[in-house]
Amino acid sequence: MHLYSLSSRHHFRPALLLFAFIALLSSCSMHEEIDLSVNGNGSYESRIDMSPMLELMAGISNQPDSIMNEVRDTILPLHAMAAGMENDLTPQELAYLSNTVLRMQVDMKEKKMEIRVKSPVKNAADLRDYFRALQRLDSLMAVKKREEPQQDASGQMPNLLSSLGGSMPGGNALPFKPSPYVVTDTSIERLTVSADELMNEMGDQAQGAAMFFSQVNYTTTIKLPRVVKRVEGKNLKLGGDKRSLFFSASLQDLVDNPAAGAFKVVF
Repeated sequence: MHLYSLSSRHHFRPALLLFAFIALLSSCSMHEEIDLSVNGNGSYESRIDMSPMLELMAGISNQPDSIMNEVRDTILPLHAMAAGMENDLTPQELAYLSNTVLRMQVDMKEKKMEIRVKSPVKNAADLRDYFRALQRLDSLMAVKKREEPQQDASGQMPNLLSSLGGSMPGGNALPFKPSPYVVTDTSIERLTVSADELMNEMGDQAQGAAMFFSQVNYTTTIKLPRVVKRVEGKNLKLGGDKRSLFFSASLQDLVDNPAAGAFKVVF
């Protein structure tokens, strides 16, 4: 998950930025679902739930009433984040991004914040091409971020909503990092991500939040059109219907043993 701070008028002690980052990080849960159970009518969804962190942050952020009372429900196609990069994407890639809907729901009073990214996929082959489109967009946005001048936000307090600004239209990062999958017509494999890569994705302040890694949970649900033939990966469990699988691991698990995040299912 990417978190980027925008400028703010609220100044504070440097220690609070680390505390805010820790509160944000330690209160997230990330879930993805691959549903191929009905041929021609499947979907991929990535969901980030940050609701618990709102209560933690509210006491230290000194946000104005206009922020603390905000209710937001934003829906947009993911291709809005590819503005200016259309010539670097194929028509097929643009079509996948156009069909992918990003929804951000915020209700500050109810302490709810969630980001969902969902796209229809027809089958395993379609899922493979969809992942490639996501990876291509992520790569282009990383290049764009490196080329843009960086603002110095030291000594400034990001408000709860602007901290997600880099993930919205005009920002410089996807709201989630596409998982490294290899998909064929008969298998889905998630590759190992090294501890260094995980830490790099979270940014420089991740080291200071290491004690909270055990509270950050990653889960995946996979629904398949056929009975599973083989399952590989200690954290991937086969459901009773023999067509559903469930993965669960904490960030601490993935840092301590990167192979814990890898799995393969053959169907």
